[in-house]
Amino acid sequence: TPAISTGLRAISESCSITTTGANINISWNASSGATSYTLRDGTTVIYTGSSTLYNQTNLKISSSHSYTVKD
Repeated sequence: TPAISTGLRAISESCSITTTGANINISWNASSGATSYTLRDGTTVIYTGSSTLYNQTNLKISSSHSYTVKD
């Protein structure tokens, strides 16, 4: 299976992005006092919850993604 992307990078030191096949694993450091996080891929909310780890699966090969997380 070809890599999903090349050139992925985390903008913040508190964020980590890794890929496996057609999956992207995103993790971030907990924010003091936060009880919930919202993760977006572009403008689409893909996760809301208390975990600081999200695995986005079954992505198209060579697709483009831009992630933001807010508490």
